[in-house]
Amino acid sequence: MKSAALSESGLNLRQREVTLPAGPPPSVLCDATLAFIDESGAEQLWPVLEAGDLALASGRPQRKFPVYQGQKHFAGLWWTATTRSHVGYESWLERYWLTELDHDPAVVGIASQPFTLTWASSKRSGFTKHTPDFVAERFDGGTVVIDCRPMRRISDDAAEKFAATRTVCRMLDWTYFVATEPSDVARYVNLRWLAGYRHPRFAHPEIESALHQELSSHERRLYEVAQAVGDPIATLPVLYHLIWRGEIACSHTHPLTDRTTIRKAQRGEISSITRKDMMA
Repeated sequence: MKSAALSESGLNLRQREVTLPAGPPPSVLCDATLAFIDESGAEQLWPVLEAGDLALASGRPQRKFPVYQGQKHFAGLWWTATTRSHVGYESWLERYWLTELDHDPAVVGIASQPFTLTWASSKRSGFTKHTPDFVAERFDGGTVVIDCRPMRRISDDAAEKFAATRTVCRMLDWTYFVATEPSDVARYVNLRWLAGYRHPRFAHPEIESALHQELSSHERRLYEVAQAVGDPIATLPVLYHLIWRGEIACSHTHPLTDRTTIRKAQRGEISSITRKDMMA
């Protein structure tokens, strides 16, 4: 279970700002279509203006995630604590942002390659298609659409597609952002470590209660708290699980060590990357 402590300001994405062109006007995108594969595997095609209430986070990917010898990109499946199921990714960068979504306290559903937009264009085929990388469902019912791309690989064509997707999301009152390389190395390292303790098997109510008690009055060093509760071999995994869940807070400006200062998370301290003020 994720913490309900959410920030009112949103989390700085810790990446360079992505500047997108204006893209196709809404008058063109009003006639766009959205292809979606629902939970049962049935393919659906919707006029984009009628797609606002689709359960996109429970749908199936538009394409598979093959793994084969010699492939140039890094694809795989990530088991998310949010959905307790596997979600696909196609690069190291996508896996990082999938980890961020899984860690986000506001996210209750995640799906990869969730839908394909098609709209009229001046291309030889007469239309353009784009499939975003992820969609996330927020606890408040909001829909968040994410594209992941390294800055150096955002070509003019990709930027036009991202801009069109941004406009569609605005038309549907969805949030959209383009996620690039994270610049905060310490946070990246810490999330990779904490993700190893995301599974519910690391939950232990008795130890959790004791850890919270140790932090009830003031902040303390991580290993000191684990040792005060019992054998660190048993208590540290539970402590890392609580940090992942957002119930215990720490700074991510430096990599986690046994001397990292931790504290009980307060309401408003745990940030979300999926707020509307993060819209591209």
